[in-house]
Amino acid sequence: MGDRGEHPQWGDVVAIQQLVLEHCDTVTRGDWDRFEAIYVEDAVWEESAPLEGRAEGARAIRERSETMTSSVDLFLQVTHGTVVTLVDADHATARSPIRGFAVVNGRSFENHGIYYDQLVRTAAGWRFQQRYLQNLYVEEGEFTGALAIARADIR
Repeated sequence: MGDRGEHPQWGDVVAIQQLVLEHCDTVTRGDWDRFEAIYVEDAVWEESAPLEGRAEGARAIRERSETMTSSVDLFLQVTHGTVVTLVDADHATARSPIRGFAVVNGRSFENHGIYYDQLVRTAAGWRFQQRYLQNLYVEEGEFTGALAIARADIR
């Protein structure tokens, strides 16, 4: 890859960072068709305690995520900077710290964690092959704010 001043594959790095942002965007808005499309067919998704779970296959990952967020009044997931390592021309790893926030039946849920990703280049571009979310902090409490918009109305 050269020294820190040279990086001939910046396009791949940016494409992977964009994919991570797209994951946050699609899960926030509930765009499940696009969410499923950013995973390869045989992808694996895992999450650590206290929200532990595992799903294998793009459709199963979609169904798990869709079910887990189906009763939320608001769900927001953001990332705070993704570090990408290109393994070879068609494989990469990435680490992305995230913050998730949800409101469900008058309760708020917040988590902070790190996604550890394995990615693969496909004919459609970079896709997630494996995602592991390691939760670092999870908090639940009474929601004291005001929702400005229904989740279904987010553009």
